[in-house]
Amino acid sequence: MGRLISFLVFFVIFFGVMFGIHYFIFQVITKNLTLSNKTIQWIKWLFILSGISIIAGQMLSRFLNIHFVQYYGYVWLGVISITFAVFMVASLLKIIIPSASGIIVLTALVISLLISIYSFVNNMKEPVLREVEIVTTKSTGVNGEFTILQLSDVHIDGSTSQKDMKNLVKRVNALSPDIIVITGDLIDGRIEKKSAINLILKNLKSSNGIYAVTGNHEYYSGIDNFLVFTKRTGIKVLFDEYIDITENISLYGMKDETSNNSRRSNWTADVLDIVNKDKFNILIGHRPYGIEKNGGKGIDLQMAGHTHAGQIPPMDLLVQLVYRYPYGLYRSGNSFIYTSTGTGVWGPPMRFLSNSEIVLYRIIQGKKISGRISK
Repeated sequence: MGRLISFLVFFVIFFGVMFGIHYFIFQVITKNLTLSNKTIQWIKWLFILSGISIIAGQMLSRFLNIHFVQYYGYVWLGVISITFAVFMVASLLKIIIPSASGIIVLTALVISLLISIYSFVNNMKEPVLREVEIVTTKSTGVNGEFTILQLSDVHIDGSTSQKDMKNLVKRVNALSPDIIVITGDLIDGRIEKKSAINLILKNLKSSNGIYAVTGNHEYYSGIDNFLVFTKRTGIKVLFDEYIDITENISLYGMKDETSNNSRRSNWTADVLDIVNKDKFNILIGHRPYGIEKNGGKGIDLQMAGHTHAGQIPPMDLLVQLVYRYPYGLYRSGNSFIYTSTGTGVWGPPMRFLSNSEIVLYRIIQGKKISGRISK
């Protein structure tokens, strides 16, 4: 019942925000451009039907396995979000130069279209390989180096491209990581038992296993569904627990706060109270919080995702305001946190000022602690 109420509250808020954004853009266009009544009616129906597609697409995808409406709705969501951000700037310019309102709005429309097209095309690129080098004074093993491959926010659902997933698995395996970790939001919908995605992900290989933690979308999709999926694909899920990867390295996994049983205090977990500080300790969690406290408990490297680096305006600005560690590598004392931009995208298949990525960490034993993005 509690989850149903939460969903209804979210739906009402989301619907209200979407209505407000559509109404604002519609008013700006129709009040500042010279348009015929027929054109205004066409624009009105475009906004109504496209706005409905955002919600209708979710329903058709989840219950009838029909995905094209969802895809259109996501694209429209991206276009309307970008247009809203640009029009907000245009509205300020209109106040400063009221005599040029028509030109300003027309220019804003063109800019919105160009940003939307660029963001759509930019997202068609395969995820970039980001390499992060962490130097530690702790022992990392016989060869003095340990490699970790991070995937995050893949957002697999019924419409996920098998070709893209095969390419992703092939690229990951070619890097021969010592361990693969997945920092939440691996799935974003119900995956059928016989889905080819299961067999594709089962081909992921690392010398020390594949581990994942839950993100918020694992709970939205159904945690039982997620656990069945990971069991089929050979992925071990860590729920506020740890495992010794090697004699010198331990991995801690923190479940997402969306879990009914998870009430985070400063974004840490009780399992971190037993960290062996003599080892190199890695923490994987979905959201980029808590490195100060977790570092004090003995975590050397924390990996996160969730933010997607905002993907498109205005979200790329909002994540900078909301999150202290929105994306990239940060240091707190002798500890580091890396927030991935995500291996996939959520919602609009668009990226403006960021790229999807897979992250390869090289943990190197040295004389002085340091960290850098080497590529």
